[in-house]
Amino acid sequence: MDAIFEYLLREHPAIAGVADSEDLKRLVRDQFGGQRGLYIRRGKSTEDQRRRVDQILELFNGRNASEIARRLGIGRATVYRLLKQARRDRVSRVPVT
Repeated sequence: MDAIFEYLLREHPAIAGVADSEDLKRLVRDQFGGQRGLYIRRGKSTEDQRRRVDQILELFNGRNASEIARRLGIGRATVYRLLKQARRDRVSRVPVT
C-alpha cells in the first residue's frame, strides 16, 4: 500500500497537497481491506520464489513442514502453500496424450 502511494505521489505530485497521505491510506484500507483479490505481495521476485520452492521441495519428506519452516524462516502454512503451488505447476506442465 505504501509503495502504491509513493508511486502515485511521484507520478502525480499535484495530489500531494490535496489531502494527508496517511488519511488517504487509512480510507483506502477501510474501504477495500479484506476484499479477495486485492492483496499485493511485497518484495519477492519470481526468481526468489522459485528458489524458495526448490529449497522446500529438496527438504520436504512428507512429514517435516514445521522443521522446513523453522529453517527457512517462514510459516508452516507457507510451506504447504508453496508445495501445493509447485504440485499445480507440475501438473499443468504435463503434456496431454
